[in-house]
Amino acid sequence: MDVKILFGIEVLMIICIMLMSGCTSEKRELVCNPPYIHVGKECCLDQNNNRVCDKDEPKEMPSEAKTEKPEEEPAETKAAEKVNETMPETEKIDEIDEVKKWCLGQVDYAIDRGGGTIAMPNEAKQYKGKWMCHNRYSLTNGGWVDVYWTKNGEEVYRLTTNPDGTVDEVKTSSGAGEIGNESAVCDSINGSTKKNECYINLAVSKGDYSICNGLIMEAHDRCYTEVAISKKDVLLCNRIENMEVKDDCYNTIALLGGDSLICGKIQTQDKRDDCYNNISLSKEDPSICDKIENTGKRDDCYNTIALSKEDPSICDGINNVGKKDTCYNKITGSKEDPSLCDKIGDDTKRDECFKSIALSNEDPSICDKIKYTIKRYDCYKEIAIIKKDSSICDNIESEDRRGDCYKAIR
Repeated sequence: MDVKILFGIEVLMIICIMLMSGCTSEKRELVCNPPYIHVGKECCLDQNNNRVCDKDEPKEMPSEAKTEKPEEEPAETKAAEKVNETMPETEKIDEIDEVKKWCLGQVDYAIDRGGGTIAMPNEAKQYKGKWMCHNRYSLTNGGWVDVYWTKNGEEVYRLTTNPDGTVDEVKTSSGAGEIGNESAVCDSINGSTKKNECYINLAVSKGDYSICNGLIMEAHDRCYTEVAISKKDVLLCNRIENMEVKDDCYNTIALLGGDSLICGKIQTQDKRDDCYNNISLSKEDPSICDKIENTGKRDDCYNTIALSKEDPSICDGINNVGKKDTCYNKITGSKEDPSLCDKIGDDTKRDECFKSIALSNEDPSICDKIKYTIKRYDCYKEIAIIKKDSSICDNIESEDRRGDCYKAIR
């Protein structure tokens, strides 16, 4: 064999041995320190220590993608639901059309039931799970009434929205003994006056003020007044629109319950004063007279109670001097207590008071208290005549009048 060829073969073998020796030493020298791991021919980062290179871990899905997809409903269920939706909807459309057609001819009927001013036309509307005829009526107090009713008035609902936002609901139906049966009778009455009277009587008999909600103006207020009085419920008076009628409602309930606090709700001063006066007289309580603003009525209140109780101390509350003196005078006459005469401010009336008691008691010493001389002499003379005692005449200082006193006894 050629020497050159052999030499080339030897060189190649040496090179191969050197390469293999280098690879082996490389594998032995590869060391991966935590948090790196040895994967294949390299080290990779593994921060969560799950033996998976971080770069090879799957990326976290967006929040939208993480939302679980609802399970697909079985085909049979979906088909059943589709049938349930389709069939009632067809019936519902037929029912709506029927109610709409019927409602168109119910305008007058709706006005009678609502008892107010039409705010919108009749319409078919679902309420309480049923399709009914519906209308809305405005009230003069700023509220409104929604009326729902079925054919022939089998069911009627009145929802009254009050100005304060509260809602009152009343249901009427044709059941025996229920309000609806009697309400239907009221509905059938021709003429607003008689119809309103029927509703008012029904509201009072049932004690149900919500029946009044469908009425307007005078009928509305009178209905609330009648129910409030029958129940003695002053809160119902608050719903009355007309101030004068509202005041009468407060006044009546105050008198029925003898509660002067209710009188304070009355807006008109004259009626408020009369309310206080009537309750104070019924209770003979002069402290209630204090609340009367009109001085004349207040004085009369004190005077009446003072005379009734024969209590002169009550006369002290009288502002007018003349009325106060008359009050004292009348009471001291019945009490025959001359010390009470001292309370009388007017000299003439005070002298009359002393004289009256002196004559009643036949006591000339009381005549001494009379201020005016002539009246005092007359007091002595009249008692001397009554007792036929001329010595009493000696109290008269005037010689002429003393002589007249003697002559009167002889």
